Amino acid sequence: MEPKYYVPIIPMVLVNGVEDSTSIFETNVPKYNPRDIVDNISRMLRNEEPLEMNPWYKNFKGTVVKVEPMKYIISGEVAKLDEQTIEITELPIGTCIEDYKKTILEPMLHGTEKRTALINDYQEYHTDTTVKFVVKMNKNALEKVMRDGIHKKFKLQTSLSISSMILFDQNGDIQKYESPLDILREFFTIRMDFYVRRKKYYEAMFEAELLKLENQLRFIFELDERKIITKNTKKKEYIKLLIEQKYDSDPVKAWHDTTSNNENENVEDGDKMPETEEEKKYDFDYLIDMAIRTMLRENVQKLFQKRDAKKSELEELKRSTPKMLWEKDLDAFVEEYERLEKNEREIQKKSAEISNLADIYKPSVHAVRIEPKIDFEKYQSKKERVKKSNNNKEETKNDDGDTNVNLVELLNSLSTNLNLPCLLRTNK
Repeated sequence: MEPKYYVPIIPMVLVNGVEDSTSIFETNVPKYNPRDIVDNISRMLRNEEPLEMNPWYKNFKGTVVKVEPMKYIISGEVAKLDEQTIEITELPIGTCIEDYKKTILEPMLHGTEKRTALINDYQEYHTDTTVKFVVKMNKNALEKVMRDGIHKKFKLQTSLSISSMILFDQNGDIQKYESPLDILREFFTIRMDFYVRRKKYYEAMFEAELLKLENQLRFIFELDERKIITKNTKKKEYIKLLIEQKYDSDPVKAWHDTTSNNENENVEDGDKMPETEEEKKYDFDYLIDMAIRTMLRENVQKLFQKRDAKKSELEELKRSTPKMLWEKDLDAFVEEYERLEKNEREIQKKSAEISNLADIYKPSVHAVRIEPKIDFEKYQSKKERVKKSNNNKEETKNDDGDTNVNLVELLNSLSTNLNLPCLLRTNK
């Protein structure tokens, strides 16, 4: 059966991010730190407000700075080695090493028709997971680009907008979200509902499984005490006896029948189809078909242990609230996430130890980091201009005098031809 959507314990659309475009619009949901997402869900489970989250990219050593409500500046890393040398150890998100070399450093080295050469030479010391360019240039040229902003000059800054976070919601309708927290809040409501359902589902299942085990243990002891005689007994008489002794019809099958719309889903063998009205109403195969070895002392002891374990499991579940179940899953997720991170660090460490030139590939210990320059006043002025423009703008109307069609309404009318990611769906 194909699921309508997936409901993981955290919204994977915020972990994996989404970047896609069509002829009508584009959608862009940045990636966010799983730890920040987990922390915010924990806050919401405590009835606290979630904290703002900044875009995050695994192993990215640069900076992500918010300059507008829906805009960020992403900067790579560059440091000064001496009066004529700089070291680039991180590129902006989405920038390929080869592309950067061909489109930025090579023109700076050889010059172009419109611009003279800026740098004298550069060397490369990259690994599978790190980048390092050592660039040589004249002292005066370096001083000038330092004043003007070296990140901007060397194309080590890009902007990221979150103004087009458009996704399918749980109903299959297209929604435009104003912030990652809006996505998180909607996901939280949906996921919490499923934890309520899960608790109810497993409580009923555990109760049925426990009742089945108790019936089996009672059956074994009553056979031993000769309260139930099976020798030369017809199945119909056997069933009547079990009913009189107030044994439960297969509790697990009864529970499963209430949760399934498929009437024949629980039928395993054709020869076990009930033939009489009595057999249709009751199912005691779980007792009648018990093997003789089940009644051996050591196996009876195992059955006792199984019953006690199931009873404890049920009691623990009943003591837990849906919020506690979610928090437990989050703890397990963080534990596994930390284990994976530890393994990755060990692999990287071993890889570095194998190489005799490991230090060459690392950022220089004596390098002086250059802080990215961001013109916050420019973005603040732009924000004020936009606000003023919006206050003076009159509502646009069409020829009939109606307000223009809302973007989300338009997209929903076309959604059958679109392939948007879902708020709840994980990336494949």
